[in-house]
Amino acid sequence: MIRLTLLLLVFLAWCPTRGMAQSNDVQESLRLLPSNTVAFVQIPQPRRAVEQIISYFHQLELQRFDEVQELLKSTPSQRFSSFLQYLEKQYARSWPRLLDDVSGKGVALALVPVSGTKDLQLLASIEANNSEVLKQAYLAALDVIKQESEQNDQPIVAKQKPYRQILVTSLGNKFFVALHQNYVLASSNAGVMTAAIDQLLDKNQLTICQNSRFVVQERPVHDHVMAWGWVDLVHFKSTAKEQIEQFKLPTNDLIPQMILGGLFDTVIRSDHAWFAVKYEVQGPVLEVGTPYGRQVSQEGARIHMHDPARESILPLLNPTGTLFSSSFYWNLADLWNKRSTIFKEVALKDFEEGEKSIRPFLAGNTLSNFLNALGARHRFVITQQRNTGYAIKPKSPLPAFAVVLECNNPEQFSKMIGLPLRTAGLLFSTQVSMKLFEEEYHQSKVAGYRFNENAKNKYNEQGFLFNYSPSFARSGKYFIISSTRELCCDLIDELAKPATAGSDTVDVRHRFSWSALGQVLTKERPRLSTELTLRYGGSQDRVEEQINSLIKLLDKLGTIDLTVSHSPGFRFELRANYK
Repeated sequence: MIRLTLLLLVFLAWCPTRGMAQSNDVQESLRLLPSNTVAFVQIPQPRRAVEQIISYFHQLELQRFDEVQELLKSTPSQRFSSFLQYLEKQYARSWPRLLDDVSGKGVALALVPVSGTKDLQLLASIEANNSEVLKQAYLAALDVIKQESEQNDQPIVAKQKPYRQILVTSLGNKFFVALHQNYVLASSNAGVMTAAIDQLLDKNQLTICQNSRFVVQERPVHDHVMAWGWVDLVHFKSTAKEQIEQFKLPTNDLIPQMILGGLFDTVIRSDHAWFAVKYEVQGPVLEVGTPYGRQVSQEGARIHMHDPARESILPLLNPTGTLFSSSFYWNLADLWNKRSTIFKEVALKDFEEGEKSIRPFLAGNTLSNFLNALGARHRFVITQQRNTGYAIKPKSPLPAFAVVLECNNPEQFSKMIGLPLRTAGLLFSTQVSMKLFEEEYHQSKVAGYRFNENAKNKYNEQGFLFNYSPSFARSGKYFIISSTRELCCDLIDELAKPATAGSDTVDVRHRFSWSALGQVLTKERPRLSTELTLRYGGSQDRVEEQINSLIKLLDKLGTIDLTVSHSPGFRFELRANYK
């Protein structure tokens, strides 16, 4: 089955379009997709896209890994390579030129519903530049596929049957393919295949472009698009009505709404979405978006969406050894003040119970005062530790982490949160041996707890506690809560640096550093080498070589960025930044 799948990919690989500059070109390239299509993807210029993927492959030196070498030497891969060599020799063309000949006018892959069922079926259409080369390549590929299918453990017999004078080849009842002039059609359903042939032969058929939710002008436009597409969210939401109802406000789902309310609201208010995969010099980029933004969102969901007319979110923090850094908008004061419009009776009762339980720790303040003293722009970081400050080292070293909270009233907030933090430390000290410390660091007062280096703590989870020295401090209008004193001090230094205010509409920005992860593995190399040798065997030299390759790969991967914005429309972007 794996061999058959690889060979079927031949059809799906030959698939560029000549461009998306004109709406008419897009409409023509999509004319074989019926109006009830619920999702589709196009892969423009596959030659350039495949060459770019190969370039990334070599840039990252993935061939250095044993697992990749095993895949390249596997029987399916070797057979696929032999098949491409045969095609190149047969047609006296390199595979890039052959790719252009057989798919120069594009491909579309779509999900199409079948009448009377909830099933979605695959439909693929490919249009070639050179119909003669397409015919020869099609017949050669079809012959190989037939041979492969007959060699399966459960042989599948190929059958051929004409429909409107077009010969349709079927393999069982799950794969149908046909050739007509410079078009190849493929589907997982017989009815969808015959409907596609009707679409091809009859020029007056309704297409996806006549779908009211499909607006050509909204499509992603970029010089380097590897793939782009569209999804009918109405269809998918209709199959999950109960779950969608839970997202609507007011709701009783307290925690999910607090954390993911903005994304839930996007699903509710959007009837379609666009996506695109682009390739850039520094790495691939994935974009997903809808035209429905903050202005049409549910009022209560805006706790995750800043007003673009005001300040943007804060820049990412980047202390030494940063593995992960995040900046986000989260207006908990709004959540509290508008709770009656966001939550139903059960959740409101949970709010009341929660307020009663923490009131003794607020030093006479109310939860309302506490949240209103807190700002809406916050940051979170995870870093590798340089020095834990303990003579005893934990068996499993862990990274440090911290949250940096923006305050509307820093003085008031520091006083209100100080008592709960100290009380929590006091309660925890009844379970483990620890002591309070307070010190001045660059005009900021740092308070925290250190675990006593005694036998009990040493043997508690193999020294697990010595990864931490929980600390907190105020620095200007920010309040830091950190898992270690070292990171707390690093963040005080970071916050003292001049920060350039942004002006974009992003509501969430995350960055993960593969390079920093490689540095962590380098520090833990002896332990990693021992564990890999014991687990997988092999010579020590080979294990060391593979670790070198992994660390080098992580360094080349650089960082990966994720951003989410809701203005003017919703946009999700995932961007790789290779070195």
